[in-house]
Amino acid sequence: MTPYIPGVWLKWIFIIFLIYVSGQFILQASKVSQNHTSKNISINNSIFIFAGTLIGIFAALVGVGGGVLVVPFLQKCGIDMRKAIGTSAAFTLPVAIGGTVGYIIAGWHTPQLPQYCLGFIYLPAALTIMLTSIPMAKVGVQIAQKLSIKKLIKFFGVFLLLLAIKLIIS
Repeated sequence: MTPYIPGVWLKWIFIIFLIYVSGQFILQASKVSQNHTSKNISINNSIFIFAGTLIGIFAALVGVGGGVLVVPFLQKCGIDMRKAIGTSAAFTLPVAIGGTVGYIIAGWHTPQLPQYCLGFIYLPAALTIMLTSIPMAKVGVQIAQKLSIKKLIKFFGVFLLLLAIKLIIS
């Protein structure tokens, strides 16, 4: 689908989305009490499957991990911020494997790729990412557990805003 949608459109759609969602998180953080409890909302599994599919497609189109999109969706569904981040993190490995296989297949017959490429995957970079992801995920969990929900929501909003600014500058 990306050959049919100009990359600049995808970039600006994503930037607008990030700015909107970051604003929602930052505003929400100011309204959260210290003993915040999540809403108990019941959502049909087919809605989660449909939303997950859309999130996966959009994340692939704009070249980001799905967590940037999954966490806001889960928050809107009333799921506690820590659970939303944990759920998103739990799906990182299967999504990464699927994406990696997809990029290997997509680039399999591409001529003149750099040395050490397997399809569109540059193996030294992939290895570095794999070796650092697991320990850094543990650090992220420890930080998330120490922060109040209010700070966690605000930090996530600021992170999304910084990501939008980086995309605007690049």
